[in-house]
Amino acid sequence: SASKKPQIRLPALQPLSQFAPLQDGAARFHLPDLIAERRRCLQRVRHNLLLYQTNYLLCLVVSCLLMVFCRPIEVLLGFAGIVGVALLCLWLQRNWLRMRLLLLETGGHRQTLAALPLVGSCAVLLACLIKPILSVAASSIVLILLCLLHALLLRRRRHIVTVAKAVAKQAKATVTPMDIALNYLDNMWRSGDAAVIDRRHSAGM
Repeated sequence: SASKKPQIRLPALQPLSQFAPLQDGAARFHLPDLIAERRRCLQRVRHNLLLYQTNYLLCLVVSCLLMVFCRPIEVLLGFAGIVGVALLCLWLQRNWLRMRLLLLETGGHRQTLAALPLVGSCAVLLACLIKPILSVAASSIVLILLCLLHALLLRRRRHIVTVAKAVAKQAKATVTPMDIALNYLDNMWRSGDAAVIDRRHSAGM
């Protein structure tokens, strides 16, 4: 029988007593040695991101709603500018070679002059949105870094690890958004390492 594609699901919200322990907080939060225990730190961050991903997502959503409530126009313009810049970069990445070939085949001078007003309008719009874009981007980066810091400091309990492994075995047919994100980052990291090894090998030749 053909293997079915795993379904994307969001795991259940973890209790606040586990995500933010107040009674034994000093014992649950611990900063490991980032150099000597690098592998252990990565495993702890990965485990906490997978286990508490719904909690982190809820924190990010609430923080974004508070930002919109405090500065609605600036935050909405910032989000719109970030989405617009991302879509523009994605479009240029996919159509850059096609545009260059078209310019080379047709001479390109008239098309370039005709595109100058559009490029100028985009530049002016980006200049007007640069402040809200930087503000929203900086706030988002700070929120993500706080989530990563929490995932690094929060110690794993043995019974929680055992429960998490049992749930993972039972949920082979499902995948979470954090699984997709971490696998994507792993593939990028491996491809980068492979590129570095190829360059060193070619330089040694």
